Amino acid sequence: MSDEKIKIAMMSAASKALAYKKINARADQEEILQFVMNDMRVRGQEKIGAMVAASKALKYKEEESDLNDKKIMQKVMDDANDILMTMSIE
Repeated sequence: MSDEKIKIAMMSAASKALAYKKINARADQEEILQFVMNDMRVRGQEKIGAMVAASKALKYKEEESDLNDKKIMQKVMDDANDILMTMSIE
């Protein structure tokens, strides 16, 4: 499994999570992650990376409400290598 495929899954999941949150402002993190995982249909390392990235995007959205989605996506992308490194350690 290439790191690039995992990064693509991560960015896709983060984007889907933010879009779902925008449409369903009252949705909790569990509901959003369930939607993202059902919609993406990824497996293995891609699924783990996608879940982590979506969770991080929602965390940034909640903690730093002044950030727009583009800046949140950039922060998640900046974290991508750290996420991949953590995944390979486990």
